[in-house]
Amino acid sequence: MENNSNTQGCTACKLSAFCGTAGKEGKEVSEALVRRALLFAFALPLALMLMVLAICMALHCSEGPTALLMLGSLVPYYILLRIHQNKIIKT
Repeated sequence: MENNSNTQGCTACKLSAFCGTAGKEGKEVSEALVRRALLFAFALPLALMLMVLAICMALHCSEGPTALLMLGSLVPYYILLRIHQNKIIKT
């Protein structure tokens, strides 16, 4: 019953043609894939930022450069994630 309401919601959505769900039944997503997505989207970037914060605190950097370094450390992370996205999804 719940799956039917999700399908009706997708067919009524004006943007369903863009997300690729138009005319399709609900997709089953494995729990392992969801956990991997959460790991790569939230846990690893947070760990990377905390590691940069710890290094900057040990080096007695001021807050401004530390914040910029923390955010800047995410740029190469997401570039690498984008480059290796097919390998990550298949495993």
